[in-house]
Amino acid sequence: MKGRPLALFCVCWIIGSSAAYLYNGWSLIRILLGVLLLLGIFLYLQQVQGIYSLVLLMAVLVSSCYMEWTDVRNVSKLPTTLNVMPAEVVGMSVEVEGTIASKVKVDGDRAQFVLSLQGVHPLGSDDEKGEGKFSDISEKVQVQIKLLEEGEQETAERWKRGDQIHFTGTLEIPGGARNFGSFDYGQYLHRLHIHWLLKGKGAEGIAHEPLETWFSKYIVFRLSDSARKELGSQMESMFEEPHAGYMKGLVIGIGDEIDADTYGDFSKLGLTHILAISGMHVAIYVSGLLFLLSLLRLSKETALVVTFLLIPFYVLLSGSSPSVVRAGIMSMMGLYMTRQGLMKDGLNILCLTALIMLWVDPYMLVNVSFQLSFLVTAGLMIFVPLLQPHFDAWPKWLSGTAVITIAAQLLSFPMTVFYFNQFSLLSFGANFLLVSFISFLILPLGALVLLLVYIWEPAVKPIVWVVTWLNQWTFDFVNWLNTFDQFVLIWAKPHFIIVLIYYLLLYYLFQLLKEWKISKQPLPLSSEDTVPLTPLLQSVQPDVRRKSHTFSFVSGFDSVRTNEKRQGLLSGGTRLQQVFQAVQISSAWPELESLFSVQGAGYFARKPFTFVKRITLIILAIVLLAGLSISYQGPYRKGEGTVAFIDVGQGDSMLITTPTGKHILVDGGGTIQFGQQASWKQRRDPYEVGKSLLVPLLKKRGVHKLDAVILSHADQDHAGGLKAVFEDIPVSKFISNGTITEKPFYQELIQTVLEQKVTMYEVSDGIEYRPDAETILSFIAPEENILHTSSDDTGEISALPVLEEQNHVSVVFLMEMEEVSFLFSGDVDSAGELEILDRIKNSADKNQSTNGKSHTNSVNGSNNGKMFPIDVLKVAHHGSKSSTTEEWLNYFHPRLSVISAGVNNTYGHPHPIVTERLQDHGSEIFRTDTMGEIQIRVRDGKIQTRSILGSEK
Repeated sequence: MKGRPLALFCVCWIIGSSAAYLYNGWSLIRILLGVLLLLGIFLYLQQVQGIYSLVLLMAVLVSSCYMEWTDVRNVSKLPTTLNVMPAEVVGMSVEVEGTIASKVKVDGDRAQFVLSLQGVHPLGSDDEKGEGKFSDISEKVQVQIKLLEEGEQETAERWKRGDQIHFTGTLEIPGGARNFGSFDYGQYLHRLHIHWLLKGKGAEGIAHEPLETWFSKYIVFRLSDSARKELGSQMESMFEEPHAGYMKGLVIGIGDEIDADTYGDFSKLGLTHILAISGMHVAIYVSGLLFLLSLLRLSKETALVVTFLLIPFYVLLSGSSPSVVRAGIMSMMGLYMTRQGLMKDGLNILCLTALIMLWVDPYMLVNVSFQLSFLVTAGLMIFVPLLQPHFDAWPKWLSGTAVITIAAQLLSFPMTVFYFNQFSLLSFGANFLLVSFISFLILPLGALVLLLVYIWEPAVKPIVWVVTWLNQWTFDFVNWLNTFDQFVLIWAKPHFIIVLIYYLLLYYLFQLLKEWKISKQPLPLSSEDTVPLTPLLQSVQPDVRRKSHTFSFVSGFDSVRTNEKRQGLLSGGTRLQQVFQAVQISSAWPELESLFSVQGAGYFARKPFTFVKRITLIILAIVLLAGLSISYQGPYRKGEGTVAFIDVGQGDSMLITTPTGKHILVDGGGTIQFGQQASWKQRRDPYEVGKSLLVPLLKKRGVHKLDAVILSHADQDHAGGLKAVFEDIPVSKFISNGTITEKPFYQELIQTVLEQKVTMYEVSDGIEYRPDAETILSFIAPEENILHTSSDDTGEISALPVLEEQNHVSVVFLMEMEEVSFLFSGDVDSAGELEILDRIKNSADKNQSTNGKSHTNSVNGSNNGKMFPIDVLKVAHHGSKSSTTEEWLNYFHPRLSVISAGVNNTYGHPHPIVTERLQDHGSEIFRTDTMGEIQIRVRDGKIQTRSILGSEK
């Protein structure tokens, strides 16, 4: 780092910014003092003193202050402008005028965009549109317009960035995370300096005034939007789906139109970086430009200047994602330094680029694309030289690809599991085979298609046919790789400190491995060494034989000297060599000269690999592997059971984690739809509880396998999200009430269960399930003879009964875990509750008459069937008045009651009558609609509760 002062300054800046983002108040002060102390000790040990050490310490303080200053200013001005309290703004109807500040996205019956407010006027009961004075304001809001008719899609498509609009809408607060670890939409918008949602209905009622001047700050991005839309339309006209969406993402960077199944297949193998414009694309673009300019016989200086000026256009055209901006800035810096003949260092350029982007927007620090782009690029610069000696025996072109692939996968692994909680061991091979194939063949062909469609359209069709065939081969290959589910590892989200430790261990491990490898290599011959004449003469050409005697078999000095005398980049050699040189110049592809050039003798100088280094190497490897193994096991606490009542909206879903780490999912929520939706209203990738919430949440919590999925009954709000669960997470058992429904979603669910070869079980009153020694599930409903009323001649059940009304036959079970009792009641109705109580009473009477005493350890035995107090009740049917009767509460008398219901649901759940009954029985009520996810932890009969929107008890 001493030779790269900017790199250390950048690290200090990032440390200060991270501390200010994660902490505040006295916690931030304590953290900063600790960081400054540790940094001071580190600098002292590294003998970094004087002004430079002071500058580094100040970088930590200044960056933390800058982040705090940014955060303090990032507040809404709307309450002050409207002269009301912030809470009064929620639900307020307002009339607004402003400028569209983003691309307008039309998806089904919704159009959304960012609006830069210029005026706002609250609408009272006596106000009419157009009346009242607007209050001036400068603030961004996220606008969502619900389209009422199909023709309004075309109207919304005409809206563009920079246009003025005027309409009325309702202000709402963006939704935050309602489950532990789930996506926080409100925090995401906060980092974009957006604090409110503005929702309106109908596009026809919106006054729209197109931008008519070229002197607007939006004009550049407006033109970029139009160009991207035009190129996307050309792709759609040439390719059929899913190839059109795939090529748009690959060539233009329009990733939101990629087929969901295709994206999912690539995601499982860690190939999504291919589907988005990244630094590699910029490097290929730069090298392609330089190659074309060299064909035009332009001078080196002219080619560099032209390429330098064209890079911003590509950055804009590709969507300006953080990774593309990073690569664009680095490329321009690299080209400028090459043009000026300055010494360029990729790591310093990278760090300077990071500092520029963080100064413009400090919140970029927590952008996933920013983190992955800079981390992997910096890592390649550092780790590739460490790995390269292990591949010296390979051909140069192959060793380069292998080293980059391995380094990139090892570097991206912790960030992949941190954000996406999944990693495929086949990712190494898939990236090795497909990245170069797609980047250097499919991508250029796709770009050529777009070019030819405007120059010579007849030449397009054969190329499109070839690209389509290659794409289909790629899809089939990716699909085939995804059939090996055993290689997909689900990983709980690690702590960021664990990620840092991983990188440190990996660096020192590969540093030692490099020293060990080099210590095994023979030293090169020097000019004074004696070389056998006969084999030498047999191995060289006559003209080479006349050269200096310093030629050697290992890496002769002649070749080294020849390498040293080569002309600079882009100044000689074949055009193909110039392309590779251009990739290096661009700095979008890290400095990998060591992969393509001969190393000097000093590089291979043998150093003794001592015994201490050998022991250190073994210890580091053991610590790294042990840490990975422990991290993979997940965060469950041995001897402690947990029941998480997940907030899935208007539905039920509970995750049970037993004291030994077994996982049982009870119901899976579901997205409720009322009636058949018109085709034009359907969105490309609609929100679905299972895919959008449940599966990511289970993965984030390290659920590698579900030991059982229990479905209480086949209603949409309980079973709708389970299909995605069975598709993405291994399941051992599927437990249900043994009935089916003819609803399409349930037929698809059962088909998925069969395809995944999951064992199916039917339960009824009297059946028990023991996932481990500390947990027992006793099923008390449904009654078996309700489910099956007929059999064939052999006495076997002929078919599963079809039952559309499922509430009455809900699976009801009592769970005992760590001496704490839970009652899960599905959507059982009042009649079902009374039937269960009658069976319990009859069973208790029978047991008492048979044995002379009751079985106090079962639900059927306590107090002669009059009372069986439980600790936790999952209230039936979301708190509907059709369930949770007085008799039910009198018998079970729960200490805690959990109601799973959606916020502002149309059913009015939970009903006031039910909540009053629970309160009258002294039961403490927890509700997902007001508290979000509720977790209950149990150990040795003790209960601890917490909710994401409430307090911990």
